[in-house]
Amino acid sequence: MNLLFRLSQNLMFCKARSILVPKNSVSPAFSKAGRFVKKPLLAIVFCFCALFFACKEEEEEPDRALDLSGYSGGSIILVDFGGEQEKKIKTGSYGSYILARVNLNDSPVEYSKTGYVASFSGGSRSASATEQTDVQAGMREPFATVANKSADSYSYKQYKQHEKAQKFNSAPPPVKPRPQGPQASIQGPLLAESPAIGTEKTFWIDKSNGTFEEKTAKLSCTTGNWELWSLIKEDGSLYIPENSGVYTLFFDAYYNALTTLLGYEYGGGPNGNGGMDGNKKIKILAYDFEEDSITGYFWGKDAYLNDDADFTKEGLKSNEAEIIYMNSKLFKSNIFEVTLIHELQHMIHFNKKVLSKNPGKQLNSSVWFNEMISMVCEDLIGPHGTIHSDTKGHPIRERMPTALQYYWTSGTTELNVNSPIVVFQYDNMYSFGAYLARNYGGPKLLQEMVNNNYVDEESILKAIEACGEKVPAGGFNEIVSNYSLALINRNTSKPTFHITSPSLKIGEFNYEFTPIILWNKQKFPNWTVFYTNTFATEATSIQFSATIPPKGFVLECENSWLDMKSEQLTITLRRPEDPNVKLYMIRL
Repeated sequence: MNLLFRLSQNLMFCKARSILVPKNSVSPAFSKAGRFVKKPLLAIVFCFCALFFACKEEEEEPDRALDLSGYSGGSIILVDFGGEQEKKIKTGSYGSYILARVNLNDSPVEYSKTGYVASFSGGSRSASATEQTDVQAGMREPFATVANKSADSYSYKQYKQHEKAQKFNSAPPPVKPRPQGPQASIQGPLLAESPAIGTEKTFWIDKSNGTFEEKTAKLSCTTGNWELWSLIKEDGSLYIPENSGVYTLFFDAYYNALTTLLGYEYGGGPNGNGGMDGNKKIKILAYDFEEDSITGYFWGKDAYLNDDADFTKEGLKSNEAEIIYMNSKLFKSNIFEVTLIHELQHMIHFNKKVLSKNPGKQLNSSVWFNEMISMVCEDLIGPHGTIHSDTKGHPIRERMPTALQYYWTSGTTELNVNSPIVVFQYDNMYSFGAYLARNYGGPKLLQEMVNNNYVDEESILKAIEACGEKVPAGGFNEIVSNYSLALINRNTSKPTFHITSPSLKIGEFNYEFTPIILWNKQKFPNWTVFYTNTFATEATSIQFSATIPPKGFVLECENSWLDMKSEQLTITLRRPEDPNVKLYMIRL
C-alpha cells in the first residue's frame, strides 16, 4: 500500500475521532493522579502510532523482484518464478542484459511455450505486451527461410559425412574375437610391411545404389604411418599420381600428434600387431567420390571379416584393413588434411569404444558425440601441421562464424544427416565442443572422453571429473545453459571462449587450444548472435513459429538493454508453459 495513501487514511481517522468523542469526556484508562487526556490528543497519538507502524511495515515489506545490480559482468542468472506466473527483473545502471530461453528437453519445444517478455521499462523506451504474439522474435530469420538456404554458399561447410558409415559406426554388429597379425583375405596374403610404389591391389568400393564393386588401386606413395592408394581410372591413369609424397609431408605429424594424445587405431602403436591386415600403416584409398559433398570417411565395417555371417547379412563388403576413404578431388588442399585428422579420430574412437572391449561390452557412441570430438581434434591437432586458426579448413575459421549466426537452429546434441540445415548442426556441434574443451580441462578432456568407459553426456561429465574440474551442480543441463553465456561473454572468466585453457605436454608434443575472441569483427562479423529491436509493441505479419531444439536455446535482447550507462531497466518475464524450459538473464 502506498505510504502517502496510508498517511491520508490515518489523518482522516484522527479527524473523525476528534469530532465523534465528546470534548469533555474522560477515559479512565488514561487518567493518572487526577489528570485527564482529552480524546483529540489521544486521536493524534493513535494517528502517529499508526503512521509509524505503517512506515515500518512499508520498510520491511520484501521486494519480490530479482535484482541483478549485484551481479558482475559475465553472469548468468536463473529466473526462479516460484509459484508465480510472472517475475519482475530489476537491472543495474550499467552493462548489457540478455534473455536466454534454454530448452532442457530431449525433444523440441514450441517457441510459444517458452515464456516471454510481458513488459519492460527504462533505457531508451518502454514496451508492453498482453499476448505472446505481441512480443516478436525479429532477431531471427523465419525457420523456413534458413532451412531453404543453399549450402552451396558455404565453401567448407557444404561437405558432409557418409551416412551409411555413420549409421554403422554408431551401432555396429556384436564384436567377435579380432584377428591377430597378418590375415588371409579375399586379396590373398596381405603384407606386414608396405609394398613397393606402383603395387596394385583390389578394394571393395561402395556405390550410391547401395551395392559394392571390386576395383583395382595402385600404391601412389607411403609415409612413416600411411599408405596412399589411388584407384586406377579407365584410361589407366591415377587419381593420385605416383610419388606424390611431397603433398603428404604433414600426414605423419597429424598421426603422431593425435595418437600420442588419444591412443591408437586397432593394431597400431609400437606394441601393436598391425590389426586386421598385419600392417601398422593405415591405408588411405583415394578416388573421385560419386557424391562430391563427402570429403572422406571411416567405416567400421572394415574391421569385420567377410565370412562373418552377422556382417555379410547386411550386404556389406569389408576390406579387412585399417583404412580411410578420401575424396581425391580435394588432394593438395588443407581440407584433405583436416579431413584426415577428423577420420583418424573416428578410427581411434571405434577401437577404443568398440573393438578393444570384451564381447558384449562394446560402447556405441551417438553420432553427435563422435562428430563433435573429431571437429575439436581438427581444432587442436591442425596447428601441429599447417592448419592454424586462420587457415582455410580450420574449424575456428570455417565453422565458428556460422555457429554464431545460426546457433538457434539446432541443439547441442542434435544431428540429422537428412536435415536441410545439417551444415549448421555440424557448426553448432563444433562450437559446443570447442566451449567444453576450453572451459573444462583443455586437451585432457578430449583424451578422457575417447578413453573412458562411457559415451555421450555421461562421458563428458566423467571426463570433466577426471580433469580435476568441477562438474556444475546442474550437471549437463547447467553446462548447456552456461554455453549460452559463453557465446556472448566478452570476459576471460568462465564460461567463455576467450580463455587460455590448461595445456598438456606428452613427450615432444605440447597440446593447447587457441583462445577464440568472438567479438573480433573481422573474423566473426556475427559474433553478437542476436539482433536488436527484438520486441515490438504491436503485432506484425512476421511471426517466428519455429521450435527451440532439444538441449538448445535462444538469446534475445532489445536496443535499450545494451550498453546502459545510467538508467535502470525493469523487465517483467512470463513463466514458460513447459517446465523443462528455463529462463536466464545474462549480464555482460
